[in-house]
Amino acid sequence: SITTNDTECHLGDSYFCVDSNPGGVFDLFFDGQYRQIHDGVAVWVHEDDMTDMYIAAVTMTFPHIGLYNEFWAFAFIINQTQTWAFCIIGDGDEPTDIEK
Repeated sequence: SITTNDTECHLGDSYFCVDSNPGGVFDLFFDGQYRQIHDGVAVWVHEDDMTDMYIAAVTMTFPHIGLYNEFWAFAFIINQTQTWAFCIIGDGDEPTDIEK
């Protein structure tokens, strides 16, 4: 799960935490607390010669799992193209300045 300030996922909080099942890829490499320095800007959590990963607030759909309408989510983006995990934080409406 992705939580912010020990509650729900909210845009613009000063930090968020990634908490994963023990032993998985996310537990081994990405569990922990991350600081969001600038509101609405992706947080880079990994980069090497082969891969990169960031967490961003993005709009998305996932029709193959029944999410046809656009929604806002915190998403783990791998190599700037693949979504590996996400946490829905709102419907398709533009977030307010406070949420950003």
